[in-house]
Amino acid sequence: MAIFRATSYTRKQAAALASIKYIENRPGKDNAKTRRTLFSAEGQLTRLDAYSMMEKSAKGSVFFRFVLSPDSQKEDTNRDLYLREATDSAIQTLSMRINTPISYVAAIHDDHTDKRHVHIIASVKGRLSIPDFQAAQETATRICLEQRTERDRVAEQQKNKEPRQTRQEQGKEEAWERELERD
Repeated sequence: MAIFRATSYTRKQAAALASIKYIENRPGKDNAKTRRTLFSAEGQLTRLDAYSMMEKSAKGSVFFRFVLSPDSQKEDTNRDLYLREATDSAIQTLSMRINTPISYVAAIHDDHTDKRHVHIIASVKGRLSIPDFQAAQETATRICLEQRTERDRVAEQQKNKEPRQTRQEQGKEEAWERELERD
């Protein structure tokens, strides 16, 4: 099961902006300097775009830090899931449950630990409850499992196609050799 949890929250916009800088620039493995791509529901963002989005948050908004991490044994076994889709779906679930749009900025962290995960900074105008978090986690898990199933299905099809292609090629080569023998 994927993990989706709030690691902290604040009403201070400055703290949310500092978190954006952190999720973009957290050092990678062996303290390597790293800059990650920021994204939102609308796509890729610059840090200034992300700051602007958070600065436009409604008065009284709460800024949450979330982490989404697919199960590395059952979901992200090949480190190939499209984590943006899982992120967007989990945030949409929260948004629908509280009936209020939620703006978010996120970055995928896949370089400093075996477990790929997404750090998310979200601006929420409304109250989130434990069942809301559980629903977001269930959505993220469902999306990750659907992706795993589809990716495994495609890989199996490709694996089964390769020997057939090889046999076809062998058949063509044998036919070509027979034709040469006739001449």
